[in-house]
Amino acid sequence: MTRTKQLGLFDGHPRPVEPRDPNVAPEARPRLSRQSRAILMTLRAGPRSGGTLAMITHRFGARIWDLRKAGCAIDCDHDPASGRAIYTLRHEPEGLL
Repeated sequence: MTRTKQLGLFDGHPRPVEPRDPNVAPEARPRLSRQSRAILMTLRAGPRSGGTLAMITHRFGARIWDLRKAGCAIDCDHDPASGRAIYTLRHEPEGLL
């Protein structure tokens, strides 16, 4: 008996970070997953301000929450000189993306 692989929505692409809000419409999930992936890729490059993350999505706090629920450790510190929030990726679970 030969097994065939079922092709899924994200085959060949990084695994999606699913939104944790149960009220998210199914058609919005791929878009929110792309935003989470973009936030994670930006934070991998080093600490970023909230303003930088807001250029990816104005709801970047929700995407950070999704990443934290997926196992990422993301710190938020405030720069006293500028008053800006600075986000730093401290840990990312293996195989997330």
